[in-house]
Formats: sequence, C-alpha cells, structure tokens
Amino acid sequence: MKNKGQNIWFMICLILSLAVTVSCKDDEAEEETVVVNDKTILVYMPWSGDSYALTSYFWTNIEDFKKAYDTWGAKNESIIVFICTSGSKAVMFNIKDYKGYNASALASYRQLTFDTPDYTTKEGIAKILTEMKSMAPATTYSMTVGCHGLGWLPTGKRTSSSEAKMREKDATDFTPHWEYADGPATRYFGGTSKDYQTDIETFAEALSASGTHLQFLLFDDCYMAGAETSYALRHVTDYIIGCPTEVMGDGMPYATMGRYLLGEPDYANAVKSFYDFYSTFSSPYGTIGVIKTAELDSLASLAREINAAFTFNTNRTSSLQKLDGYYPTIFFDYGDYMKNLCTDETLLDRFNAQLEKAVPYKANTKEYYSSISGTRYSINSYSGITISEPSRSSVMSSYEDTEWYKATH
Repeated sequence: MKNKGQNIWFMICLILSLAVTVSCKDDEAEEETVVVNDKTILVYMPWSGDSYALTSYFWTNIEDFKKAYDTWGAKNESIIVFICTSGSKAVMFNIKDYKGYNASALASYRQLTFDTPDYTTKEGIAKILTEMKSMAPATTYSMTVGCHGLGWLPTGKRTSSSEAKMREKDATDFTPHWEYADGPATRYFGGTSKDYQTDIETFAEALSASGTHLQFLLFDDCYMAGAETSYALRHVTDYIIGCPTEVMGDGMPYATMGRYLLGEPDYANAVKSFYDFYSTFSSPYGTIGVIKTAELDSLASLAREINAAFTFNTNRTSSLQKLDGYYPTIFFDYGDYMKNLCTDETLLDRFNAQLEKAVPYKANTKEYYSSISGTRYSINSYSGITISEPSRSSVMSSYEDTEWYKATH
C-alpha cells in the first residue's frame, strides 16, 4: 500500500510539474511574439549642417506626417523617425508616440550619440536602419529622406568656402546652392559640410547591408530626381520620388500628401497633392517625378544606343531646358536633352516611350526657383528627371565614374 501510495503521489507531482512547465513555455512564447507590421515607413533626417540647417522644417514635416498617420494610418502600419538634433546626437521614435519638439519631449525619445558622424558611412547607416526596423518590423518598408541634396555629385564636390562663391560666367568656382541665403529657403541629402554628407553609392550599399529593400524611397531634398542618382539606387527600391530642381524649405506637404504614401502608395495622387500645394503656395515653385527603377536598365540601354550613334552639338546647350541656377548648368531636363541629341525620329520615339515608363508620374509648376541666383525660371519642357551629361561645369570631372555613364557609353 505504501509503494502504491508513493507511486500515485509521484504521478500527481509529475503531472503538476508538466503542467507548470507547459504553462511557463506558453508564457514565454507569448512574451517572444513579435508583431510584424504590413508596412513601416522609415523617416530618415540626418544632420543638415551647422549653417543653413533645416531642423525646424523637419519637425514641422514630422508633425504634418503624424496628422496624416492619425487620420489615414492603419493599425498594422508604423512610421519610425530618426532625426539628428546636432552633428553628434539624434533621437528615434515611433510617430504614434510623437509629443512635440521641446525639451521634455526630446528627453522621452530614444537617444543616439555619435563619436563621429557614422550616419554618413555604409556601416553607420546600415546600423541605424537596422535599429529603426527593429522598432517596427514589417514585411514592407518605405523610406523618406529629408536633408540637403545635390544628386549624384560626390561629397567632395558639394562643399566650398563662402569666399569662393561662383561668379557670373566663371566656370572654375563652384558653390552649392545652400550657401546662397538671400531669398526663400530651399532644401539641400547630407549636410552643408562634407563631414555630414553621404554619397549615393554609400547609401545604396547601406540599404543592401541592412537587408532593406524599399517599396519607395522619397527624397525630400533638392536635385535628387536624376538619371544618375536613380540608376545607382535601382536595386534597393522599386520607386524613387524626388524633385529635379530645388525644393522649397517647407519640403513635401505630408499633411495631405502623406495620405497617399501610407498603405498601398497612390503615386498619381501623391504627385497631384504636391502640385496642388505648391501651385497655390506663397512661393509657387515645385517640381516632382516618380521614377520606376525596374525600367531604368531599359532606359540606359536605349541611351547607350543613341549615344553611340550621335554626338551632342554643344552649341545647343544654352537652348536646353535647364533645371538649376548654376553656371554652367549641371542639371538639364533629360527628355529635352535627348530631343536635341537624337535626330532619328524612330529611335527617339522608342526612347520617349521608355522614358514615360520610367517616369510614369510627374508634375511641375510653370516656374522653378533657384536660390543660387534668387531667380525664377520658366519650365517649357519637363520629363520629371534630369541628366547632367552635357554640362561643362568643373564638377563633371568625376562624371565618368558614375554607374549611369558606364551603362550608357
């Protein structure tokens, strides 16, 4: 009887032990469950510079994006913000937790510090992207970048002293547009100092290194809708949204445009929202293009065919549609350039048809503004994407190193 009783008691203890073990495992499983969003938008705002900083505009952009998210965002969708508050510090937060731009709010956000501006290196950017994604894992990622921009130009070409400001008809001096601050503010990817700037190739490598392929990459920066820039990013994003000209300091109108970036992107209405905002803005200047990266290799192939058959007549340079205020011009409308280069109508028609596929959505006001000259310029030809090839600017010395040039020559 004693042995039988002991056996029964042993069996009861074993059953209770198993029950407790299973219960603990269930609890652990619940704790380890990670919610994966359908989509997360990464808002990346690196340091824009000690001078001509855009930080105040960025906080307004964040507030406007929150308005759009609160109205049209889904439960299975997040917006994660990374914004530098100085050259060595940044904060990161989910936009649903946005509490404003003040000391107490900043203290509540996740703090990041940098001994060096490693948000300009492949490794540094990849680490930031990985941290942003860990705050809201998703099956689909999109991204917006707010800062200064000069398209494909290498970082070393983006900086000059104020004493070397470009003089009229002087092709040897180059001064980036952010050093001209006499008129309305415009945007400039990277900071005003080379210490805070990022090459496009480095940015593409960082996205790949972090395992991030984007649904769309929106550049809220000047001069980022170019053939050279887009081609360098063609493997890391499906679409690029950007501006061929300078962007006014207010940037993208996220309070209205944000609706069409959330969920499944509505690129046509996003472009329309941008146009509706800037066509009635106090500084009514705005250009935008949506570039489908899957069509860029075919576009490059046709460009290579045309470049092999024709040589551009430099006497026509002054008649091309320029989309900047630099002298000599650096960014020209691509469609207009090809019209002046290719005299084979059949081949040009093929190119234009492919260009329409590569830039399916675009819009522009009648004029664009350049802070370089403080001048507004008419837009008579517009394809939504630029090319720098015919430029005679001193910055073109590294042009043949671009992926685009190698693919088209």
